[in-house]
Amino acid sequence: MSPEWHCPDLAAHDLILRACREPAMVQQSVIRRAGTADTLTIRDQVRQALDDHTITEAAVDRILSAHREVQRERRGVA
Repeated sequence: MSPEWHCPDLAAHDLILRACREPAMVQQSVIRRAGTADTLTIRDQVRQALDDHTITEAAVDRILSAHREVQRERRGVA
């Protein structure tokens, strides 16, 4: 089994690191829209706002998931 199965913190850390690979403008734009719509809608809004049609649904999902994980850790609900 991979280490992620044994250590949720490691899996969360990896998720956050992968999300951080996205450009800061993309991260900020996605996070601003967090909770306002589904992943595809957010992707479309970010593509339009940044005029960058290379942004993928997977990138948006990674950023949103990492953002939620960081929020959980800050609240102590890991």
